[in-house]
Amino acid sequence: MENEKLYINVKQNICDGIYRGIYKDGDKIPPERTLSDNLKVSRVTVRKALEIMEQGRLIVREVGNGTRVQLHNYGWARELEVLVLVAPAGHAQFSVFIEQFQRCAAAGGSLLLYLERLKKDTIEDCLYRLYQRGLCDVAVWPHGISLEQEKLERLRALGMNMVFFDTDTGFPFGDCVYSDIEAGMVAMCSSVRKKKNRRLGYIGLDTNQSYSARQAKEAFMKVGAPGKVLFELPQKRENHPQIIKKELERLERKGKLPDAIICPDGKDAVLLAKRLLKMKAANIKVASFEELADSARFGITTYEKDFREIAKTLYECLSGQSRKGELWKAKRYLVSGSLTER
Repeated sequence: MENEKLYINVKQNICDGIYRGIYKDGDKIPPERTLSDNLKVSRVTVRKALEIMEQGRLIVREVGNGTRVQLHNYGWARELEVLVLVAPAGHAQFSVFIEQFQRCAAAGGSLLLYLERLKKDTIEDCLYRLYQRGLCDVAVWPHGISLEQEKLERLRALGMNMVFFDTDTGFPFGDCVYSDIEAGMVAMCSSVRKKKNRRLGYIGLDTNQSYSARQAKEAFMKVGAPGKVLFELPQKRENHPQIIKKELERLERKGKLPDAIICPDGKDAVLLAKRLLKMKAANIKVASFEELADSARFGITTYEKDFREIAKTLYECLSGQSRKGELWKAKRYLVSGSLTER
């Protein structure tokens, strides 16, 4: 048992160097003797660790030419017994999402664990800690947090199967699942226009890190014409009520309030509808991508994400990576939602 722990420690030491970027793809790692001296273990122990890494196709040993790191973008074949969801618990629709994911995992015979990223940590570092504990099948919902592709490449090569929701930066090192934002924007714009609301406005988040915020704005610019971006909100939410109040009053003074407003974020849409009600402008229609408890109360049209289908697709992606192994190639999947008109 002690010898086993020793060679596992050697392997983890080298893997840590790979994840941190000390050993890049094609780089040579130190010779057996150097590793033996630095880590204070026998060369037999080092050799055993290297054999395991070679079997995992993480390194290539060449007689007379040393040992090189070799990063592959493979799926890793294994039973999908335990998977981990890394997602924002503070999101308004998190409880719906994790419930649906739990159902899919249970139906597939898998145990679902949940991890929330600490503010001081990157998502990649969270994933690496999971890898160190043998938890290598993960679904990630970054929710506006940027991802570092080089580290995702290393995590994939080390042995992680990954699938990402609501981001494009995970590709090609994981399958990516998205809500069909353009289809949703088409549906919402068509819905509010049916009520003779010709002048459309848009209020979204001012961020390029969030895939959904960026896609929503691009979709509005494409299908909402001749609509106009009225103003954008910062990613930190604490000042949103004051900003919405100030900007709406400014637009009212200038006579530039539209007939309808597309506001993708559900919480901001509710704040917006409340403020319009106080301004006695409740005739201005509001549409959003999120169905919340107050959406119906304030007459907000919504294009709701289909979290049942999203969870199913995420689980099937991880299952496919585990099943296909080296034959796996990353793909993108669009999931349609449903429109509720009010």
